[in-house]
Amino acid sequence: MGSVQEKSPPSFLPDFHWLMMVAKVHQESEELKEAALLDGENGEPEPNGQKKNKKASN
Repeated sequence: MGSVQEKSPPSFLPDFHWLMMVAKVHQESEELKEAALLDGENGEPEPNGQKKNKKASN
């Protein structure tokens, strides 16, 4: 039974590491959204900027 407890943490660690990666990616995506909103406000008069954003979304 001791060996079962020893095997449990290693199987938990990758899940935790994955959660940390997902959280980091989510945080980065939120920052990108904020930056995109700022760029959109600043770049509204420039149609070229909007075309670039459309290409990126596709």
